[in-house]
Amino acid sequence: QQGGGGGGGGKVKKSKKKKGKGGGGGGGGSKPQPSSSPAAAASTDADSVVNPFTGTDAVVAVPSSVRSLEVDPSTYTPLLPGGPGSGTSGDDGGSGGASSSVAIDPHVPRPAPVILPDGEIVLDDYADLHPLFDVGLKNGMAFRVVLERYDAAGIKDHVSRVRTVLDGGAPAVEDLHEVTLPEEGEKEAAAAEGDSEVEADDKENADAATNSSSDDEEQAAASSPKSVAEGSGDDDKKKAASVDSEDPLLKQKKTSMPPFPLDRPVALDARDLSNFYYLSCGEEEALEEIQSGKPPAYLSSAAVQKEKSSDEKKGGEGVSLLDDDEPFSALRDDAARLNILDRTARVDCEVKFGGFHPPPPNRKLVGDLAYLEVTVGGRGNKKGGEETIHVTCVPSGFYVNRTRLSSNGDARAPYVFDPRPANNPCFSHELLDCLLMRSMALRSVWSDAVAAAKKRSDIQNAASATDSPLRSLFRVCVRGDVPGGSARGAADGVDAMVLRPSWCVPLPRGGGSLAASSWIGGRNSPREYNPSKGEEDAASTFGLDVRGGSARDWNEELQSARELSRGSIHERIERARVVHKVLTDFGEASVVGAQAIYSGHISPMNPNEPARSHVYLHNNIFFSRAVDAGVDTFKICQGDRAARKSAARDAHCMGQLHRLDVDGLHTLATVLVDYLGTRLVCQSIVPGILHGEKTHTLLYGAVEATQPLAWEKEMHELLEGSLGKGLMVATRKVPRMPLSDERVEEIRKLRGPTLPAVTMAVEAEAAPEEGKEDAEDGDKDEEEEKEPLRDVCGPIEAKGIRGSDQRKYLLDLMRLTPRDANWVPESEGGTGKWEAALAVNGSSSSHGKSKNGSKSGGLIPDTLDDDEFAMAVLRPELVTGITHTKMKEWMTAKKKEGTDAAGGDDENAPTKADKGDETEGEAKEVAGAATASPSEEEDDAPEQNKIGPEDEAHLKTLRLNVNVFVPHAKSLEGLDDEAYAQMKKDENRVREVSAHLWDEVLPSLTKEVRENGGSNLPADGRALSEALHQRGINCRYLGRLAALAIEEEEKDRSAKEKAERAAVEGQGGTTAAPPATLPRRIMPLCWLEMLECEMLARAAKHVLDSYLTDSGGIAADQPSQTIASFLSALVSTGEESAAETETRIKNEKSSAGGDSASFHDEAADSLALFDAGGGGDASPPPVRGCGEVWDDLEREVGRRYRYVLRFYNNGSGAGGSFQGNGGKADMKAADRALYLPLLRRVCQRTGVRLVGRRYGLGGKCLCASSSGRTVASHPIAPVDVLEVVPLVKHSAALAGEGFTPCSPDGSTGLPSLHVLLPDAKATFESAHAHWNAKVLPQALDLAHEAAALYQRVVDTPLHASVARCFDMIAAVLFHANEPEMAAANSARALAIAVQLGGFDCSEALSGHATLSHILVSSGAMGRGVKHLRASLYLMELCAGPRYAELSSTYHKIGSMYHEVGSAINALRFYQEASTRCSSDRLVEGMVAKSTAYVLAAIGQFKTALETEKRAYGIYRSTLGEKHDLTVNSANSLKQFMKLAVEQGTRMKAADKKRREEQAADAVASQIEADEAAEEERKKKKKSKKKKKKN
Repeated sequence: QQGGGGGGGGKVKKSKKKKGKGGGGGGGGSKPQPSSSPAAAASTDADSVVNPFTGTDAVVAVPSSVRSLEVDPSTYTPLLPGGPGSGTSGDDGGSGGASSSVAIDPHVPRPAPVILPDGEIVLDDYADLHPLFDVGLKNGMAFRVVLERYDAAGIKDHVSRVRTVLDGGAPAVEDLHEVTLPEEGEKEAAAAEGDSEVEADDKENADAATNSSSDDEEQAAASSPKSVAEGSGDDDKKKAASVDSEDPLLKQKKTSMPPFPLDRPVALDARDLSNFYYLSCGEEEALEEIQSGKPPAYLSSAAVQKEKSSDEKKGGEGVSLLDDDEPFSALRDDAARLNILDRTARVDCEVKFGGFHPPPPNRKLVGDLAYLEVTVGGRGNKKGGEETIHVTCVPSGFYVNRTRLSSNGDARAPYVFDPRPANNPCFSHELLDCLLMRSMALRSVWSDAVAAAKKRSDIQNAASATDSPLRSLFRVCVRGDVPGGSARGAADGVDAMVLRPSWCVPLPRGGGSLAASSWIGGRNSPREYNPSKGEEDAASTFGLDVRGGSARDWNEELQSARELSRGSIHERIERARVVHKVLTDFGEASVVGAQAIYSGHISPMNPNEPARSHVYLHNNIFFSRAVDAGVDTFKICQGDRAARKSAARDAHCMGQLHRLDVDGLHTLATVLVDYLGTRLVCQSIVPGILHGEKTHTLLYGAVEATQPLAWEKEMHELLEGSLGKGLMVATRKVPRMPLSDERVEEIRKLRGPTLPAVTMAVEAEAAPEEGKEDAEDGDKDEEEEKEPLRDVCGPIEAKGIRGSDQRKYLLDLMRLTPRDANWVPESEGGTGKWEAALAVNGSSSSHGKSKNGSKSGGLIPDTLDDDEFAMAVLRPELVTGITHTKMKEWMTAKKKEGTDAAGGDDENAPTKADKGDETEGEAKEVAGAATASPSEEEDDAPEQNKIGPEDEAHLKTLRLNVNVFVPHAKSLEGLDDEAYAQMKKDENRVREVSAHLWDEVLPSLTKEVRENGGSNLPADGRALSEALHQRGINCRYLGRLAALAIEEEEKDRSAKEKAERAAVEGQGGTTAAPPATLPRRIMPLCWLEMLECEMLARAAKHVLDSYLTDSGGIAADQPSQTIASFLSALVSTGEESAAETETRIKNEKSSAGGDSASFHDEAADSLALFDAGGGGDASPPPVRGCGEVWDDLEREVGRRYRYVLRFYNNGSGAGGSFQGNGGKADMKAADRALYLPLLRRVCQRTGVRLVGRRYGLGGKCLCASSSGRTVASHPIAPVDVLEVVPLVKHSAALAGEGFTPCSPDGSTGLPSLHVLLPDAKATFESAHAHWNAKVLPQALDLAHEAAALYQRVVDTPLHASVARCFDMIAAVLFHANEPEMAAANSARALAIAVQLGGFDCSEALSGHATLSHILVSSGAMGRGVKHLRASLYLMELCAGPRYAELSSTYHKIGSMYHEVGSAINALRFYQEASTRCSSDRLVEGMVAKSTAYVLAAIGQFKTALETEKRAYGIYRSTLGEKHDLTVNSANSLKQFMKLAVEQGTRMKAADKKRREEQAADAVASQIEADEAAEEERKKKKKSKKKKKKN
């Protein structure tokens, strides 16, 4: 329990002694027993914390596996499971596991226990008690713990474990006698596995269904609306109050809904990133509480307790779905206590190897293994000061030696070395026990740490028992906002919960240890002093297991795993597990190795060559840069950009082959790592490829530029069966010397005059080798050898190699689809689509070179002659879709011919509709064979689905030639006329496919976006990319999609202007009322904004990479200044002048206080000294200004996407205006820029992590000083950039996974890998089919089975496939009227999505929406609103304030408040919905109508009338006069007008009466005043008369 050494099993001794109370490895706090050991002789406080089983009386034994060295091999019997002597203690950890698993099966004999001559029974290392069943336990038996001896490596491991224990890892138990109840034990086990469970899972289904049905009935009865026309103008608030008092369920729903005070806006502010984690979890009330310091009234402890007690009295009648509405004050108190307990659990004790380590040879012979120097802090020392303890490590344990301080005061030799045992050596087998016996201060602190760990465990267990999965994640995120929190603790907590590092890192608020005004200094020094960290970093091996004897052979492990048997389901699961484990470990090792290369820890294999040519070999992984390798290597593309793209294409194609899982064709494990502008390719090694040409054989393709293509029949047949049949790659003839004469001449000039000799030598060498291979294999003859053409299946630059292990490997697979003809210059055979578009729109704002006069030309290149476009290929999804279409046409024509031949008189012939459905299904089945594994097709396909010879022949004709439009390729003209003609046909087919993409697919998507009314739109750039890829559209068409969107917006504006003119003419009386002229659907404004944002984000990544790699990558050594300045320019409209900068700094100082330093000063002081170096080129280059950054960005956008930005870099909004929707005011182009989504997307694509605080986006920026050197940039300062993490692309990742951020150590962040288990995929698809067929029980069982299969492979629920299974389970349960279980599974799916992709991923947004729908439909409206608010925040954060779903979501929330009778809140949400852009005019009309009803309900009939007029105008112009909605709105107008008139009449009468009363009161007051004056006058006269008399 104290984290001590490994226990070595145990012995059961037949004696009369009492049963022992300890466990292996040093129990944490066992009660002490009488003993003669030094531990027993220590003081009483030592007895209470020191383990009594690790002293001098501890049994330390030599493992039996080591003792076997002295046994005669002729008499030695191995200790195998099931054999004699099995189960003995030893090092073999597998024996213990084997004996345990064998004993489970009653048909398999259990391993026999080992019984020593003295009667002791020896157990295995894991204390497996199964062997005792054969012997039987008797009274009086006792367990004795047997500990193993140490060696030097064991000491290092033990010290590492002790450091972990002292650094907050104290055991959570104080006594080994504690008994845990079964229920609590299950909860602890579930918490340890990381799979949070909710209480809803433990309820019976029948109870949940009963509660749900009763809730639905009461809700339906309570929410029946009443007509507004029935009102007579009375105050409806009194009616709502009476209804609430009569309906307890409605009152409960109303009180559970989150309130919105009038001083708190209902719209969410996404600009303040300090609220990111609160709002993304829907915890607005918690945010309000922590900002104000007071909990909301409805979430006070008394209110919650009262509500819970009322629910208990009702017997569960109340809603209990995911009841996690614990007051944030309680959560904050728990978090504050946890922060304090965390600090208490950390023991102030430093353990390090001393200055006298390692032991000298003579002391090694005595037994010394290591010397430790332990420094105990003064927190528990009564005398004060630190205490230093010197410990000697021996094979049997640890003891305090006599090393002491030197008396001569020499700083170079502060200690006198004496490794002998001290007078009180405090010997123990455990280091911690030795130190506890020695130090009274450590005993005191350790007791407090153990008690704190126990309390911490209790708090966490209590929280996990009641929290939902998302609430558990939220607890971790806000730990820094409570007293005791720290910046590093908050960031580390989030990173531990979320696999992919978040781009926004939480920053503690003022209540934490770092105040908001002084966070910069704390951020620069967030780490605590810990020398052991530096010692561990210095001893790092960067992923290499040096103690394993040799580096892992990744290739052999991977290929052996793929070759495992897959006959049964258990064998397939085991095979998939091993493959997944190997690829996961390879990805982690690649990231760690790449980081070591970036840091310079690993030397290149070729240090004498230029740096761009350096390659590295570490941990049996081959690392190389993705740059142009020069003219020596055979390739079709040139330049670093093309090389960078080809590396990504290679990883993508390798992933397709991995998912295809073809027998006999082997691929390498491949990982790409992007970091600070440099891309490294990490690959496993082909056996023998690094040991000369004789250890491997080139079977296919060419390695050198002037080498003829190698060819082997078996390799070619293998490629035809895999690439050809599985991926629709055609086999075509190509020249043996594939490069053109012009390219060869160019290479000759670059190489020098020795090229002909080299070429002749290569050809002479290649021909005999190929002839020898042909003679041995019998695959070709001499005549075939002399043929100038080769049959090639695949790209010509691909290479097939036979390694020294005789396996056939495929490398450099750059293309599996043809090059996109739209991106080929028309002069070279392209479609000319881009040239035509630029010619037509040369001066327009779509693709043109000017933009409303605000930008000049030159942003878009005149030609498509770009090296990078050589790697622009078609998407495989597009090829698959076209294949389906072609096969459907083929099957239709085939069936029609068969029907005509049969005469068409068959009575059982299917109808035309049936024929179409059947034909489409058969076409998909036939074309599906092109993307299925050949082995699966032969083994698993049913007989009726197998394609016939005729269909297969036609399908073969649909394959595409991937070698068309290849630059620098030799033409077939004059070599083979038939092959040349076929090449021309292939080029025409590719042009047809490319034209289909341009003319059909892109307009179809634009039309779909418009017609869907904005529903199902992607919410961020990543979801947008995935949506395009699913439709076969490459992201390089973002510019074309933006141009189509602009055209649609222009149509909407023209239609609206025409309708407005018609309305004006109708009001003039010249014509009758105009008919419906406006379409219902309009183009969502957010579509064009998201397209531009994604284009700019992708271009920004490449521009920033070029800045970081400029001048030899000097800026990458100190990148924060470059990154911060670049981001500041990106989210700004211009650069500050000197006066503006001075004013801003002055304002910051005044807001910070009189003597306080401003943000600018602190940010500048926090920078490193960049300008040192006397102006040499070793210093970072000058920081670029805002104008230079935007020039590079716009040129990159124009080059990549053939598009000119409209919303960005417009200065003060000089761009044109754009008409809003729904009658809203015109917006300038600059107002539509999405700066916050752009900042988020750029950070995600570059790996930059920023502090979560409010940034001044969309204003002026400060990028560089007048000298171009160091400056604290604004609005993003260098100290805001916390970290830059590497981006990783794994070839074995799920389809669609691109580069994902990953932690630098590779432990978290790797993308979800593809699971090579067809059974899991088939089960999930079957579950989906049953769900579509409404066969819910089978669908539920299959979904559970699919989730179980995936988890058995990946060993964790944190996988994208598992999340999809939980989503389906939730949907099935919801349709089966099981709301409790549906909500629980939906919450699990949401938590998994958050942990996989972050709190703001698109999956989390859809998860919030799904969960809210389930909760609201089940009656839990309050919790449903929380998740809807979270989805609102994520929509605005990721897609901007004009996202199409915002209006309908605000309206939905308003409807909920209207339903429970909260009219004011409903009205506020309706009004907010009316200010949001919508792409469906009927939604705008519905929002206006709902607003009118609420206004009428609260007596505002005049305002309701005006609002209803707007709704009537929308319905009239969209649907026409006779539509039901228009007629209903007209009737409502009449009723509202009548009520408004009546209300006005009453108000006038009341006003007249009030004025009359006021006039009467004025007359009466005047009369009273006159009378008073008269009386006063009389009094004065009397007084005068009296004076005269006197």
